[in-house]
Amino acid sequence: MLYSAESSLLRASGGDPDAQSSRDAEALLADEIGKLRLAAPTAQLPNKQRLLHFIDAKHFRLPHLVVRYGVQLLQNASGKLGNAAWDLYERVALAACDAHDYVAAGWAVGELEARWPGSSRVARLRGLEAEARGRYEDAEHIYQQLLEKDPTNIGAARRQIAVQKAQGRTGAAIALLTQFVRAHASDESAWLELSEMYCLTQQYELAAFALEELLLLTPENYLYHTRYAELAATLGHWDTARQYYAQAIELKPTNNLRALWGLQLALQRATGVVASGRSAGGRTAPAAAVAPPSAESTAKLVTWTEAQLKAHYNKFAPQLAAVAAASLDASAIVEAPAAASASASSHAAADDVSATAAADTAASATDKEKTPAVAEEEEAAVAEPASQQEADLPD
Repeated sequence: MLYSAESSLLRASGGDPDAQSSRDAEALLADEIGKLRLAAPTAQLPNKQRLLHFIDAKHFRLPHLVVRYGVQLLQNASGKLGNAAWDLYERVALAACDAHDYVAAGWAVGELEARWPGSSRVARLRGLEAEARGRYEDAEHIYQQLLEKDPTNIGAARRQIAVQKAQGRTGAAIALLTQFVRAHASDESAWLELSEMYCLTQQYELAAFALEELLLLTPENYLYHTRYAELAATLGHWDTARQYYAQAIELKPTNNLRALWGLQLALQRATGVVASGRSAGGRTAPAAAVAPPSAESTAKLVTWTEAQLKAHYNKFAPQLAAVAAASLDASAIVEAPAAASASASSHAAADDVSATAAADTAASATDKEKTPAVAEEEEAAVAEPASQQEADLPD
């Protein structure tokens, strides 16, 4: 069986997000480790190598296991590995930095420096070791030297940004990222990081701009559509949010709760169930580029979204189905009085049509009897408050 410490490491590794797949992967890893412990001493080295290949293939984040078995392989069978030993040295150095095993990290990087002195790739590993130890000035000095030698060193530029972020210098990190995306406009991860940093500093319009660049690079990624919709909702642009939530659902129609709940909220704003009209900055939300759907289409979308949400919770999370249904039913209860109020207002407006028409007829007759001088005086009186309002506006 898998030891408890290794089991907790696997659960924290963030492998497959699906629970069943994670359990299957954990069982496979337990089987591999069991084979390793039961094998004879002469057969343990190839089994350790196979275990490391298994961890790498499954994209598990298990740095302690990589350091433990990687160091054993390098110390006892480096000659049998051939050139693959140097790749394992680099992997052990990275895993040791992740596991805060500075002895193993220093040993692996030292072996690489002795084999390839002056290598920029090995120098970046030394900078990573300094970062892991918290020696940010030393790491920044290493990366700066690498960039002075080669301004196109993307790895050093990225680590320089990471050093600023690790120290909480968000403004400096944003400045470096802005320079980076100007030189590498097609770097998807850089635009995503820039958008997140703008969100941290509450610069949501700039964050939306960064996400627009991501949508141009990868328009098929439903998560980018969802994030852009959330930023549009934050800025009060609910019609735009509705469109991008719907696009995210079209790109990923199943198991997409984040976009479904967002679409539900955007539709509630459209029907007036939830108050809207102003963004977080106090500015009125601009009109969407596409006209909003009709009341009939909105009602159909609301019904479809509620059905999708209830079906998902009934299938995958029945313990939360009642909570989701109550939340959706509460929205419907709020919507009913709003619709009744709107109907009453329409009837009241219809009753006032005749009175309004009569008043307009009387006013028209009065206008015909006015002399030109009286008309000019009234126009001046009407224009005066407007000019006064313009004078009160800030420059």
